[in-house]
Amino acid sequence: MEANIEENEMDQHEEAAQLEQQQVAAAETKQRHLTISSVLERKEKFPLRNRKKIDVLIEEFLRELGNDIDDMLYENELDDADNYDGLDSDRDTEEEVETAIRFFPEVLTRSIKDDEGHLHYPIQGLAIARDEDGMWQCNVRTVSFIPIVARVAVEFGLFEEDERGGLLSIDDESCNVLHHLMACDPIKLENREQHHEAVDDKYLQVLIKLRQLDLLKKKDIQSYDLLHRLCHNDYIPEKRYKMLVEWDPNALTQNYRFGQLPLNEAIVGSIKGFQFVFEYGIRYFPKKKGISLLFRKMNFGRTAFQHACRNFGDQKVMKVVEDTLACYSGTPVNVPEALLSAAIDENVHLDCVYFLLRREPDLLLKLLPQLLPSSLSSPASVTGSPNDNDDDNKKNVEQQHQLQRLRPRLDELFRYQFKRMIDWLVKIIFAASIGFQVPVRSFGDTTVISRGFLLALALTRKLAVRLLTPIFFDVDNSNDNKNDNDNSSVSPATTSIPSKRFRGKHLRDCFVVGFSMMGEAEFALVVAVFGVSEGLVPPDIYASIVWAILLSTLISPLLLRATLFFFPYTHADNDDVNDDANDSKQS
Repeated sequence: MEANIEENEMDQHEEAAQLEQQQVAAAETKQRHLTISSVLERKEKFPLRNRKKIDVLIEEFLRELGNDIDDMLYENELDDADNYDGLDSDRDTEEEVETAIRFFPEVLTRSIKDDEGHLHYPIQGLAIARDEDGMWQCNVRTVSFIPIVARVAVEFGLFEEDERGGLLSIDDESCNVLHHLMACDPIKLENREQHHEAVDDKYLQVLIKLRQLDLLKKKDIQSYDLLHRLCHNDYIPEKRYKMLVEWDPNALTQNYRFGQLPLNEAIVGSIKGFQFVFEYGIRYFPKKKGISLLFRKMNFGRTAFQHACRNFGDQKVMKVVEDTLACYSGTPVNVPEALLSAAIDENVHLDCVYFLLRREPDLLLKLLPQLLPSSLSSPASVTGSPNDNDDDNKKNVEQQHQLQRLRPRLDELFRYQFKRMIDWLVKIIFAASIGFQVPVRSFGDTTVISRGFLLALALTRKLAVRLLTPIFFDVDNSNDNKNDNDNSSVSPATTSIPSKRFRGKHLRDCFVVGFSMMGEAEFALVVAVFGVSEGLVPPDIYASIVWAILLSTLISPLLLRATLFFFPYTHADNDDVNDDANDSKQS
């Protein structure tokens, strides 16, 4: 007991002695400062030699102090060494750092080389720094000083106006400080969640201050792909993500390189991050666009849903999607609108249509009457009329009017979505059937080629069909009648006379019909394939026939296009055809 008391007394004496020494040292330092101030004030009263020495010492002092401030800004080692004396927000205040920079603002534009030979400014090293292994890590010690450095740099005009005090200066990796503020540590610790949350809080405060200083603008979110970079982490910084999305929700639908959305970038991490990003898409676009983000195709054809299923498994991804949609059941997905939007958007994968149909299998049966052409779904085709007393009929009529205004017709749906699939199927079927029937190797034989040209000339006999072309258009004679009756008070009658055969419009129609028939050679190909397969046609003759068919198929569209170029159809021609059709119907 007595020994412990003696030890405590010794510790107290040592602490008192150390405190006394510190006080003495502080007093001596203060006295030196006063002496220096007095010397500078009375410098002119010193001898010439002493005045020169004072000037040299002052110049050296300012140079060394500026270099020390420069070293302080660049010294951002990430180890926990006790001898670290660089910037530290736990020790240095913003006021102290601002005071030092204002005395030596030129240090902000000094660029130095790092260990890899890359040049960068001090502000570019305040958000991230390399660790002992050369990996980039978040620099929580110095990141809070970025707003001060940028504000002082803008005030002194140290950078170009579009660089915003160095915030937008590009480094050797094509990144700026805003990109660095989207960083997240890849380290894995036992208290990983706590570490990431602490980093997220620190960097969020920096973004808020930059926004208050108008150094971070709303357009920067999409201009510099900040949301994509934020999602491209093992851990999604939720607070920074929430701030950016609430500021600009449209950034959720912005395409990045290779067509990625933020949702695509989130898949590189955990399924929790994927769920978090998808949830915000549904929150801000609950009706139809939010669900389509899951199935929007990237440049190489894959979707976020496919990528997520590959990384996390189909069952986990489907559970995440269903749970997220259930959480926002208060604003449910408008399945009909989402289905039609996905069907007509070429950038949305057909998986979206399949997913929505699985949720409501009878949806097409409900939409079919609404998507039929107007002649079949017009209000007149509904039993009853708005004037009837039957409320059900009135309701049906109103629904038909509303649906016709909001939804595309069935033929448009087919043209925009399903026709794409059919076109690809036709190409595949052609390549797998008729395409393999073309004897490409035989086309190197001059005999086959020359005989093919002769057969192609024989196919021009189809031009004789043009002689059977009827006269579709009449010549308007109203102008002649008008000239003859200029002095008459009676208005001239508009008359028309038949166009002369093989002249004018009729000659054009003859060429159009003839050149169109020249390209109709698919039946000849079928007959030739049958003949060579049955041994009725020699292979060289078959090759010449195919060559002739290819020539006629390629040349006839060119001739047809040239004809329509020199003798184009006009709106008046269409009106004449419509009038003739109406006359035939009336008769």
